[in-house]
This record gives sequence, structure tokens and C-alpha cells, in this order.
Amino acid sequence: MFHYERKIVAQYLSQVRIAAIRLFGPHLGLEEGFLSKVTLAAVKRAFRARARRYHPDLYHQAPPEELEKKRQRFVKMADAYQVLRAFVISGGGGSGTASPGAGAAGGHGPAKRR
Repeated sequence: MFHYERKIVAQYLSQVRIAAIRLFGPHLGLEEGFLSKVTLAAVKRAFRARARRYHPDLYHQAPPEELEKKRQRFVKMADAYQVLRAFVISGGGGSGTASPGAGAAGGHGPAKRR
């Protein structure tokens, strides 16, 4: 593997680790071997729990500055969810993954909501 390929892999794993910290917290996200055991179901549960807590629509009475902070935090969590979801689907996580070869959005535009 060339040096630049190693650097790309290291950057990707760093993004995945940061995403895990955002969704699962530092106590799990930094745990040794956590990324190899994480499942798609666990990623979905963690995102939904955080979304119920931090979704900006829940704070419509908040001052605009606080609402903007909530929006930014929610966007970061949604990005973390997409990064971890793609990581698990690509085979980087534990069992319970979706079909191999499927990307975060399948490569065909935005993911469908269920």
C-alpha cells in the first residue's frame, strides 16, 4: 500500500471514530474494538435516541441563537449517522449489516425514508 493510500485510510478511520463518538459518546466510541463490533441496528438506535433528544423541531420556543446551535448539532449527528452507516454496510462493522455492496444511499440519490 502506498503512503498516500495509508493516509486516506487513516483519515477515513478517523472520520468513522469521530462519528462513533458523536453518536455513542466517548465512553464507547473510543473503546478498543468497538468499531469492529458495531452493527447497523445499533447505529440506527443511537441516532434515533440522539435525534429524539436534540432535534431542532423540539425547541421551537428557544431563542434563535440556541436553535441554530441545536440545528448545527443535529446536522453533525446526521452526518455521523451516514458515515457510520456506510462503514457498517461496507463490512467495517460487526454482524447485522445490510447487503454487501450497498452504499449509504445506494449510489442512487438520497436514501428513502421508512
